[in-house]
Amino acid sequence: MTTSFSQPEPDTNDPEFWVSRGQCPIHFHKLPCGRGLDCSYGISHQTLPKPWEAIGWTETQWVSFAWACAVMDDGSAGPHMTEAFGPNEKSNPRLEIRQAFIKAKQEQAQALREDGELEQKEYDDRARRRAAADEKVRRERAQRRINGELSPAAQLFREKLEAGLKTAAELDDLPDPEPVVDGWLYEDTINWIAGASGTFKSFVAHDLAARYGSSDMTYHGIPMAHGKALYVIAEGAGMFKYRKQAWEHFNRKIENVTYYPSPIQISDFEEQMPALIALAREGGYGMVIFDTQAMCTVGDDENQAKDMGIIVNAVHSLREATKGCVILVHHFDKGGNGMRGSGAQFAAASTVIATKRDGDKEWVTLSTKKKDGGKAKDDEGKDDIRLKLEKWQPEAVDANGQPLRGSLCPLRDDASPQKPPKQIPVFDQERTDLLKEIVFFADLDGMTATAIRDWMNEHYPKDGGKYTTSGALSRTKTLMTAKCVDKKGSKWMPTELGVLAAQLGPDEDEDELLFP
Repeated sequence: MTTSFSQPEPDTNDPEFWVSRGQCPIHFHKLPCGRGLDCSYGISHQTLPKPWEAIGWTETQWVSFAWACAVMDDGSAGPHMTEAFGPNEKSNPRLEIRQAFIKAKQEQAQALREDGELEQKEYDDRARRRAAADEKVRRERAQRRINGELSPAAQLFREKLEAGLKTAAELDDLPDPEPVVDGWLYEDTINWIAGASGTFKSFVAHDLAARYGSSDMTYHGIPMAHGKALYVIAEGAGMFKYRKQAWEHFNRKIENVTYYPSPIQISDFEEQMPALIALAREGGYGMVIFDTQAMCTVGDDENQAKDMGIIVNAVHSLREATKGCVILVHHFDKGGNGMRGSGAQFAAASTVIATKRDGDKEWVTLSTKKKDGGKAKDDEGKDDIRLKLEKWQPEAVDANGQPLRGSLCPLRDDASPQKPPKQIPVFDQERTDLLKEIVFFADLDGMTATAIRDWMNEHYPKDGGKYTTSGALSRTKTLMTAKCVDKKGSKWMPTELGVLAAQLGPDEDEDELLFP
């Protein structure tokens, strides 16, 4: 019988096993161990030549310098090594010492990498544990919300939500929006004045603010409200005073308009916008103008709906706080087709007043018609305001005898071609009586849809039932087609032609009616 004998398994727990393989039994580095003084199998414990002694260094200095050079992983250790051990050339008498040092530096670098990998793993593990804990808290919080538990802030909003709910009947009792410029701008809205470069946008915006700040001025013949205006001059503040002086020259001293001659970043929710909202609310400002939007949205991408949605939301917060008319001055795109940037702006606007310049002439037409890039959310589009920019030049001169700087001021262009007078239309008895009622309500700022419906049901009841609001308003279409009635916001007002038609009365001969 043959017995086979095998070599015994090596004892990997015996340090001599690893030493015989040329490895440190503690750190498993190649001997001598790169841990240096920290390891009994390091450089200081080997019976190998000690290169540091040849240059009069201690082992501590050698290991410390190797560690420092290993930390310099950007190649900057080379000059320091050359200074200490000479160049990496055969003629260098310290070449062997330099090469020994390079080996020591590499071992230190390996040790640093291993330590760094361990630290990174521990860091990643801690980050994963934190993320898991945060996710657990988030899910638990979300589940509590689903189960009906509200945070203090959510509870406050719920109370506001419950108080603000309206029934269908209560909805009819909500007040109509108050016009700032009748048929153009309204309180509690956000709006834009926009146009191509050189179409006098800022002049129009400042003229609007100055007239709003007066106590009795119209907007170039159109009734308007009055109050305090806050004007953010986001660009060209140094020259803006000349625009103000030009306006005062042609009109009067500006009152109730406050200027801030620097940009306010609308997307800054930490400092700037909260401060502006608080100031505007406490100061009672009914109009806030940002001139221009571009300088008040630096860093935001106007072509991205997400960025512009944030801007619009911030402006809505200002509107909500002041219940005022907020206006941004903005540019058209290069093609002149409408406001530059994301459509989120146009969608959010109650009114977009487009400025159109007549060639290189100093005339500008204001339009809310869609074809011009304008918008009138609650009105019919208009383009019947034409302004002439009048030049103002001071008579005085500066110290060098040069004329002082002047500026422009928008004035109503009375030289515009006048349309020929229209023939006074004649209506049947029902529409004439309705027109007379609308004329009567003109002194009360117009007749509402509800009032028109109630009047029709009382004076001209419908066979088999009552008029609905939309049915009653259909009776006004003939009056509007004849240019005798205009809708101003949510009310119907007579035009000058309508007043004359009401005075003329109905025509008893229906064959001769212009508008049967």
